[in-house]
Amino acid sequence: MPDRIREINTRFIEKVGIETTGNAYAKGQIIVLDNKKEPYDVGIYRADQYLFERTDWANAGINTVRDAYQKRVDDGCRTDLFWRLIGISTGSVTTGGGGPNAGLSTQTVTNYTIYCEQLNPAGYESMGTPFPIPPPPDPFDPNPPAPPPLVYDPSKLYVMDQSSEQASLNGWTVYDLDTKFGLTPTEGENYHSWKVREEPYSEDLVDPILATGIGTIPLASNLLTFEEIQPIDQLQPAIIGIKTGGIINCDSDGIWFDNSTFIVAYGTTVVGLGTTSVAGVSTSAGTARKTWVETNDFAMRAVNVPELNGTFTNFFVLKGPDDLNYEKLALKRTSDDSDELSPYTPQRVCPMTPKLIGEGVEIEYTNTGQPTACVEWNKFLLGLPDPADPVEIKDDADYEFKIVEEPKVGAGRIWYNQAFRVFPLSGQGNQVANRGLIRTLNRMESSNPILTPTFSYTIYSTSSFRPTCPDLDDDLADKIDQLNDIESELADDLNNRNSKISKLYELTNALREERNELNLRIWAFRMQMGQGEKNVDVWDKRLNVINDPDFYDLLQTPLSDEERDKFTERRFPAQ
Repeated sequence: MPDRIREINTRFIEKVGIETTGNAYAKGQIIVLDNKKEPYDVGIYRADQYLFERTDWANAGINTVRDAYQKRVDDGCRTDLFWRLIGISTGSVTTGGGGPNAGLSTQTVTNYTIYCEQLNPAGYESMGTPFPIPPPPDPFDPNPPAPPPLVYDPSKLYVMDQSSEQASLNGWTVYDLDTKFGLTPTEGENYHSWKVREEPYSEDLVDPILATGIGTIPLASNLLTFEEIQPIDQLQPAIIGIKTGGIINCDSDGIWFDNSTFIVAYGTTVVGLGTTSVAGVSTSAGTARKTWVETNDFAMRAVNVPELNGTFTNFFVLKGPDDLNYEKLALKRTSDDSDELSPYTPQRVCPMTPKLIGEGVEIEYTNTGQPTACVEWNKFLLGLPDPADPVEIKDDADYEFKIVEEPKVGAGRIWYNQAFRVFPLSGQGNQVANRGLIRTLNRMESSNPILTPTFSYTIYSTSSFRPTCPDLDDDLADKIDQLNDIESELADDLNNRNSKISKLYELTNALREERNELNLRIWAFRMQMGQGEKNVDVWDKRLNVINDPDFYDLLQTPLSDEERDKFTERRFPAQ
């Protein structure tokens, strides 16, 4: 009787073994490919570093101007405070007396509440209640009256007149809450930066290299001797990191298949100094300790130091497949959705920061003043209706679609604190008001004109504080001139293809394109690993079912005569 369960188990185990071997190969290839990115990584990082420093220099100039504006406020030459109307209300008061009721007069009192506000480029909060208060609507009135016009609307910013120290109680200017009143320039000063575009396949998950050096290996030999070797970890120079199972990679062709092999064994040996041919190494009498590595594959050609053409072959000691975090690298689909693991989406767009120098698939200069937040989007939907937003139906035949646009990402912008030469007073002596102080100003009205006083209040001062500050004004003018020179030089260089910044801008994106090809190959191996693990998971589940005791008889029991009669061989149908 055939042991069907064992045969099925054996076949599944063979399939798992094939996937395991394939995943080990994929991890090895990821290590080798990631090491090939090193020349591009260095070039991209250094080019980005220069580009970032140029824009950062311009931004430092902007901040210097900002600080010069703020210095005038900090030194009391100007103020960034002003009086803001936040509410109007009415009441009545009775004056006079004697009598009976002689000289009594009832007057209407209008109360104006003002708030000491501070300039804010981000805008202002709504404060107070509307005046007059609109009457509640009558649900039974088919033609409700129009609400009375508002004297005070809390959705606006009311700034008390600053043209003189004494303000009329009807004197104010109305702005939107997002106004840049008191700030300069009107449109803002835009910072400079570089937008970094990152895509899933550009994520760098591997740091493979442990050491590098030059060495020799004879033809058909598997013994590589390092003439000199330098560890990558400068903080631990005594730790080379060579171990069994690691990978040896080189930058010369024709030594091993794909110019890489595995480390089988390693050690050190003592040789005479006179045997070395490395320039700069002493050849005087004595001995030196060298590192040797036994490789898995035999060399298809000899490597000498130096080669016949005078060059040196560089060998790289890399981590082995077992050193990689499998779960972090394997890309497993959770469904059959083919777009779920796209290497290109979502694309993440961010302004460059020190942590993003050298990252991403592409960079782009930006001086648009757009926000600095990072945004993800599907670049393949550019110009198409946004599936994340519903369609708005304007009427029976007119539809309004929200079209997908590139994320509005930039370096941000700033408004300088122009401030004021008039200072808000607290109402107690000649003291400057603090932010948040609230005052109530009253105006009384009466039907008797003789009894109607005219009210105005001294709420500002222009004479009790420093009226001018020529030294600070001159310093501000100098800082503005310096910034203009910096920004003009940056703009000229960006428009000149022969300038260093323009050449490095082109170079860093060209190097990224080459690195992107390697990253896409790494992504493919990660997908292979994920699919292999998914297959193994499926087979494990099937093995559990096959080995379930409830199914033992079903699989192992011989066919009965009746079953055998019904169980026929598969064959082609008769013609």
